[in-house]
Amino acid sequence: MTKNQASLTIIITGMHRSGTSCLAGSLQQKGLYLGEVYEWSKYNLKGNREKKAVMDLNESILIASGGSWDSLPENIEWTDEEIEKRDEIITSFTSEPKKVWGFKDPRALLTLPFWQEGLDHIQLVASLRHPLLVAQSLHKRAVALGYGDKMTVGCGLDLWAVYNQQLLAYVKDEPFPIISFDQTLPEYLLCIDTICKKLGLVGVSQSDEDNFIEPSLINQTIDSSSTNQVPRDIMKLYDELKGFCL
Repeated sequence: MTKNQASLTIIITGMHRSGTSCLAGSLQQKGLYLGEVYEWSKYNLKGNREKKAVMDLNESILIASGGSWDSLPENIEWTDEEIEKRDEIITSFTSEPKKVWGFKDPRALLTLPFWQEGLDHIQLVASLRHPLLVAQSLHKRAVALGYGDKMTVGCGLDLWAVYNQQLLAYVKDEPFPIISFDQTLPEYLLCIDTICKKLGLVGVSQSDEDNFIEPSLINQTIDSSSTNQVPRDIMKLYDELKGFCL
């Protein structure tokens, strides 16, 4: 297996329900090549912007390692067959004449070493969202799908912590852009512009009406009594990660 040397690979990640789809769609709109991705779903009207082959491969690695996206294994391992699938995905991207390409998947926070093994030029970009908003969103979707008792708000908070502990470890090791999904729309759009400049994306500017993000999704507030539902260690982790946000 030969590592890809030709182009920059952007990996967009962060905890599930944390604005990663919005981040991916915004960067795609500015010129990031994502290939064929989901552009609609019942629970995400603009789509999660994930490539099925990448999502399936990351999940298969987690399952083979004894876990899944919401039940994380202690150790991540992969097979020669999964390496072959990864390299096929990389080739499918690099065969296109695109200077900057990438993919989005929250699971990449867990499988990053697997992708680093196959790629030389990786740039992480992540999205951060308040733990309670994430946990509530996970629970709401789980109720709609009929397994709300398995994904309670408490379970969602615990899962948020696991993913974001990994995010904190990575950004401490080698800083990369993290965007807050909890800021105002104008602030968010300025951060998108900053990320695009860093990544060399030069897509045309959009009016407020044409921006990928839905204004109703940004800057959702939580009152102090609700925040008290979040364990102190999780709020401490959230506050520390906010210090790394643009």
